[in-house]
Amino acid sequence: MQSVYVEPAYRGRGVFRKLYEFVRAQAEADVSVMGIRLYVEQHNAKAQRVYQKLGMKSDRYSLFEWMKSF
Repeated sequence: MQSVYVEPAYRGRGVFRKLYEFVRAQAEADVSVMGIRLYVEQHNAKAQRVYQKLGMKSDRYSLFEWMKSF
């Protein structure tokens, strides 16, 4: 999954949960898929809570990057 955005009017209605459940079912059915990884901005606490409620963990990796300034 990349760049998931739910319009504010539809948040809290399970839109992301349905998407996640579909993708997870596909991943569980495919033996070549090892898991699902989401990147989330450190300040986006609301999204992090959603991911945690779905059973995802955030303790495996830290991300380091260099980005050009525009």
